[in-house]
Amino acid sequence: MLDHPEEYYSHYYHYYSRRLAPKVDVRVVILVSVCAISMFQYFSWWNSYNKAISYLATVPKYRIQATEIAKEQGLLKKA
Repeated sequence: MLDHPEEYYSHYYHYYSRRLAPKVDVRVVILVSVCAISMFQYFSWWNSYNKAISYLATVPKYRIQATEIAKEQGLLKKA
């Protein structure tokens, strides 16, 4: 090692790269990442959907249209 001091850190790298390498399958990491991203997308979609429905329920124009459509489809009793 003293003959080639520039290779000092490469010896450490080669020793610890195998000893400290993660023992997790790459497929598991990819699967968990895809599931986490999908859950985030679903909950953000659900939140924006609920916000849109809440907003549309407060505006009289859209609320009246929605009640008329619901009456036509038989979801509400015709009054």
